[in-house]
This record gives sequence, structure tokens and C-alpha cells, in this order.
Amino acid sequence: MYQLVPVIMQGFRKLSALVMLVFCCVPAGSLYSQTLIHYWNFNKLTAAYHNPNIPAIKADFSQIDTNKATVAYTLFPGTSSTYTGYIDNVAGDTMNSRLGATAGQALRFRNPSDSAELRLYIPTNNYSNISVKYELLSSSTTSGQKTQLFSYSTDSGVTWKGRANGLTVNGANVDTLDVTQSKYQGASWGLVTIGFGGDTTVNNNPRLLLRIRFAGNTSLTSGNNRFDNLTVEGGAVPRTITVTKPIITDTLYSGLRGTITYSSTGKVSRNKYIFLSLDSGLTWTSLGLDTAVAYSWLVPQVFNPVPNAMIAVVDSARVTGYSAPFLILPFKMPAAPVNLIHYWHFNSFTGSFQYPFTPTLSSDYTTPLQARGTIAYSLTPSTPSSYHAGAIEGVTGSSMNSQLLYPAGQALQMDNPSDSAALLLYIPTMDRKNIAVTFAASATNGYNGPFVLRYDYSLDSGIT
Repeated sequence: MYQLVPVIMQGFRKLSALVMLVFCCVPAGSLYSQTLIHYWNFNKLTAAYHNPNIPAIKADFSQIDTNKATVAYTLFPGTSSTYTGYIDNVAGDTMNSRLGATAGQALRFRNPSDSAELRLYIPTNNYSNISVKYELLSSSTTSGQKTQLFSYSTDSGVTWKGRANGLTVNGANVDTLDVTQSKYQGASWGLVTIGFGGDTTVNNNPRLLLRIRFAGNTSLTSGNNRFDNLTVEGGAVPRTITVTKPIITDTLYSGLRGTITYSSTGKVSRNKYIFLSLDSGLTWTSLGLDTAVAYSWLVPQVFNPVPNAMIAVVDSARVTGYSAPFLILPFKMPAAPVNLIHYWHFNSFTGSFQYPFTPTLSSDYTTPLQARGTIAYSLTPSTPSSYHAGAIEGVTGSSMNSQLLYPAGQALQMDNPSDSAALLLYIPTMDRKNIAVTFAASATNGYNGPFVLRYDYSLDSGIT
């Protein structure tokens, strides 16, 4: 992966032109051409399964994950676990077959079905314009289920949507299908197509779920609806990277740390290369490699204002996002407040450290002629030296109580368990009086973070 970096650096200006050339040569509409996302041919279904031992049927093919794309037999809430429903296999068809699959087997959803449904778990990560298709055959109009009823969920079944949200069945804005039509009877397999209209929440959604229920003849003990060659198709979500920070109104100072944030759509690689330009994008310098969506960086030394600095974020396939121009100014440390003795901004504190390897943190600023302050992770008295559970780490910080123009940057987090540990702040105060300690604080949440901070102080380095 690292070998890509010098290639991108050396040809970065040409890279922009190359990307533009590639996109201008893509045929119109091909960005959204239908791609097979999931596919069930059911050819491996060769037995009957009775409730409660009906397995979820994994997709035979998936662009995303065959373990997450499943067709599941599901009982209604409150239905007895001894309900007599079952599924089995039946001879299949090839009308909607894909990837060279033979007719083979099909899924038969058996009666009674008055308290059961099919749930199709169909994640659509990085895909849009979703449609579901399958072949359908009813055993008869007298014993097979007469109507299929459709709804879908974008949150794994917490809430449900239907035709009011744009659901379509065979192109019509309805949520039911009459399976007594001749095209689904006898020996004839018919095609069913489910669409989601303009509901964009089904796009790029790992929690999309389609539900099929039944009406008419469902209490009978014979009859069935048969399913084969179930497909989920969609168009690829365009691959984009959007730099969200710095923004055009930001002013950064050389020698201080800043944060670069960005978002992405589509199949953008995890590894991103970060670049800085000080001349409106004419030349670029590598800042490093990022695998998250927030990159902490040290603003380089400049001796004159740079009004058109820019950031570029590039993935391993050269999908690129640019920031708006922003301002970098030379940094001149402002005069410290006359009452400031010690200051920790923690911006250089990164990583996680477990006791006994927790470092001592010296103050980032101490007034001249004063001994440096330190912060130490310490075990409380009588705690065994074998106690190794505690830790400290660097996390995203705050600008509250910031001094000397330092940005939010990093913060110090003391991790649980903390029942046998303390933070010791060594704060020499020679020639000073009226001492006060101030810091910005935040708890992770109201459930598992410590509820109370307890303070005491010593005038003799901890003897009393």
C-alpha cells in the first residue's frame, strides 16, 4: 500500500486530469446501471425443514456478504413455538437465473402460513436504485396462498414502510400481489419485481429488510407459493470523498496541530493519503496515511501568510476530495496571562498506555523560572503492584479553557477501572499565591463512567 504514495505525489497534478478523462469517457447512465448484489438460486435446498428448525437460507452469491444476505422463515410475534409451518424444496426454473445456475431446486413456502412470513435481509452497502426480483409459482387457486403482501424496513424491522413510501409491485404503486393470475398458476412461473420508488433510505443501507406475508387460504394445511431465482439489483453509489475540515473560513497557525475531517460515499478504500498544498493546488506535500475519518496534523512552519492552502484526501484507487482554500499564519506565541503558571493542552498525547507503562505528562507550558509541572497515573495506597487493568489514552479534545491559542486537539482520558488509581498533579507554585486549578472535563456517559471526582491536596509531595 505504501508504494502508492510516491506515485501519487509525483503525478498529483496529472492525476486530476486523468480522473476527469476517465469520467468523461464513461457511457451515460452507466454509473447507475443495475448490478447483481445478491442472488439465491435455492439449488442447495434439498430437504424439508419444520418449525422451529427452519434455517435462514444464505445467498448463493453476494457482492457484500453471503452471511448477512439471508431469506428467513419468521413467525408472527406471539405465535406458539410449536406452530406447524415448514418449507421444503421443489423443482425450479431458469427464467430469472443468473451466473449460469441450472433450474435445480426452488423454495416452497408451505401452508399453514397464517402466522408466518418470509423476511429477506438484503443489505445494500454502496448501492442505490434497488430492485428485488423473483420467480413465483402458486400450487393452485384453491389451496395455495392467494395474495402476497409486501412491506419493507430500513432499520432491520424496528419500523415498516409500504406503498405510501413508494413501494411498487410489478411497476404499480401497490403493496399486494394477486397470485391467482394465470401467469403464476399451473406450470407457469411468473416474474415479480419489487421497487422502492424514490425512497433513498434504502440506498447504501446495511439494514434493509423486505417482508412478504400472505392472505387467502393461509389457514389450510396444503398448498403453497414457490420462489426461485431471487435477485437484488442496484446501481453503484458514486465514489466520492468530501473534505469537511478545514473550511474556507478557517485560520490555522504554523507549529500548532489541526484536524482534517472528511466523509465518503461508495466503495472508497479504508486507506486514505493526506496531502497539503501551500500554492492553491499547484504542488503537493504528503502529510501521511489515515485509516479513520479524522487526521491530526502539525501545521508546517511558514514565515509569511499563506492565503490559499488546501488539503487533498486520496484513496488507494485515487478517488480524491479537496478542501476549500484556507489561511495559514505564522505562529507567534502570545504573551501568557500573568497568572498562568502551568498549562497542559495534551495535543501531543496520542495512543493508549496501560499501567505500569503509563507515561508522566510534563506541562506543555510553565512560566519562566518555575519548575515544570507533571501529571502522573498512580495506584492508590495498598493496591498490589500486579494491578495492570488501568490505562490512560489520548482522545479528541475541547477548546474550553484553551490557552495560548492552542486548538482543541487531544485530551487526556483516564479509563476504567479506576477504583484503585488516581491522577497526581505536581504543580510547583514558587512565588505565587491564590492558587486555582481549572480544567475542561467530560464523562463518556451516565452509565459506566465514574460518577464522582474526589480531590485532596498535599503541601509536602504526598506525605500528608
